[in-house]
Amino acid sequence: MKRVLQPELDELEFAVKNIVTIAERRKDSNALAECYEILGTLPHFQIHREGENRSEIMTIILEESLHSAYHIADNLGMMAMVEIREVLFPVQSIKQQAREFGKKFFNNYFGWLNDPDQYSPEQLMGLLENDLRKLEQAKNLLMSTFISLYIK
Repeated sequence: MKRVLQPELDELEFAVKNIVTIAERRKDSNALAECYEILGTLPHFQIHREGENRSEIMTIILEESLHSAYHIADNLGMMAMVEIREVLFPVQSIKQQAREFGKKFFNNYFGWLNDPDQYSPEQLMGLLENDLRKLEQAKNLLMSTFISLYIK
């Protein structure tokens, strides 16, 4: 395991801030709280960078932060995919199944919509696909950051 360096911290911060923008738009207070907790740990890395023991501890904390951020992004992405299923499929039974699943497993399923009738299906799909794209980018960055901790 190599020492935590500034690029890893910057990548984590960038990825989490991207997740925050989606969690804010989706009004997901749980995801936001978890993201802000991760962002709150970042200043501690600057303070404790000296000394091998502290570096190992901070690397472990960074690893846990990366896992946590990845999990948040993954959950937001799964919810968006279920919402897409409800919007995309014209068959009412599929829409109903998707809605029941979404409400059962996600606290904020379509909770970010003030008025569902103000969006066309195309507009909803655009928003959801944009969320998925940003979340995938964040997950890819988190994964590459995690891998970089163990290479060279």
